[in-house]
Amino acid sequence: MVSYPNFYQSLTEANRRLKGTVVLYDTQPYHILAIANHKDDIFRVYMEPLCPDIDSCRHLSPFDSITKNSGDSPSVGLLVEKFMAENPSRIFRKQINSPLFRKFRPFPLGMVNKDGTCFYLERSPVRRTEQGLISSSIMTKDVCVFRSQGYSKPPSLFSNEVADCIRGNYPTIDEVFENLNNPDISNKGVAFDRNLAIIRGPIEMLFLVYKSTVVGSFPYNHKSLLKLGKNFQYLREVLSFSGYFQEIV
Repeated sequence: MVSYPNFYQSLTEANRRLKGTVVLYDTQPYHILAIANHKDDIFRVYMEPLCPDIDSCRHLSPFDSITKNSGDSPSVGLLVEKFMAENPSRIFRKQINSPLFRKFRPFPLGMVNKDGTCFYLERSPVRRTEQGLISSSIMTKDVCVFRSQGYSKPPSLFSNEVADCIRGNYPTIDEVFENLNNPDISNKGVAFDRNLAIIRGPIEMLFLVYKSTVVGSFPYNHKSLLKLGKNFQYLREVLSFSGYFQEIV
């Protein structure tokens, strides 16, 4: 197998596979804004961390106009560098052959907490040209059971909520129970693990969601006892191994 110094055969291929996508660099998610080759033989990747406030992201700023229609022209890198010098920002420049990109391998998704509810994100099985993650390559499922309250807006790929999912940042299970047992807190559900969430259901009961499916209930609204549905007993081993629950029946 041929090994290319820039991982891809050409700048055109690198941009086609990565520009506008989310990748990991040193275990942290970044949105790739542009790739250029104006410095030397090694391509430069310009990227930003995912944003706490989507409106503050560079990809919604004049920066995007620099790279949108410029293709692979060497002037792209020079324009980007000029923009960075004149506009101190969150943009980072890295060499594309850095081992911290981990060869742009896929990374895990899962539960996302947003606006008092939670969603389950997974990759679409459809094969795509882009190697990094794009919005159209994700399937998003609202795991709320109170449909009468309406649907919440799904999280943006570039949001801090999705960044927390990718990083594996979740509240503890004890914090989730405390939150959902408090009548003054209106949350419909909270994830505490990449694959697990607790949601409010009928008659003030709490239910366990595994991935995107309700699989059990908590008779005492506490982690001391999880009652699995009869069709989900096969999950007993994996849930026991997680160490979250004191007893599973």
